[in-house]
Amino acid sequence: MEQPAHPGTSVKILAVGRLIKTPEPQVAMFDILIGNEADIPKLATILLNRLIKLGQSFRFQILAGKLLGIDEDAIKLCRSLGFAEQNSGEEGVVQVVLKL
Repeated sequence: MEQPAHPGTSVKILAVGRLIKTPEPQVAMFDILIGNEADIPKLATILLNRLIKLGQSFRFQILAGKLLGIDEDAIKLCRSLGFAEQNSGEEGVVQVVLKL
């Protein structure tokens, strides 16, 4: 069993973000998962900004993600970072796309 970084403290994963390379070589998809205990808006902004920078460093030209249409906060965040909305072809799902 792995020991915490500092004795007497516990380690929790509050959020996870990832980039997924698509069959299209210049396009990456992103996913973010944030736990309920975190400051969701702040953490989501930090994670998405880091994924954008990571996508740029890997020289992707497009970063895309799929969001639930009812998740207005996530859609608003993506818009504020320059993402455009596109029809995903799936009911209840919004695709957001950012040109890097």
